[in-house]
Amino acid sequence: MATVSGRTREVGVRWKKRCGYLLEEIGRHVILLLCQFINHIEVIRFPIYYPSEQEKEDPKLYACNVRKLMASEGNLIFSDIGLPEKRVYHAALNGNSLPCVLHQKDE
Repeated sequence: MATVSGRTREVGVRWKKRCGYLLEEIGRHVILLLCQFINHIEVIRFPIYYPSEQEKEDPKLYACNVRKLMASEGNLIFSDIGLPEKRVYHAALNGNSLPCVLHQKDE
């Protein structure tokens, strides 16, 4: 099991222009992004994060708390939606049959 050690500084990237293809697969997203002549982005440097002893022992707790920090500092909406929900969403958009089983996230 991995452990967390020391401090971290998280960095976020925000596109100035909202792109409709941000929800596509990552490969398609990168290709479409690179095909644009100009891309305006904002790089957000979050404060240095010092993990607690509990977070050092539990990487999932650490990751959850860093996500919450990034959402609050970046004025973003914190969501617990993951890859399975994204796949259902895209299947519905494309008119495909929906997957019958959603896997539960590990807590």
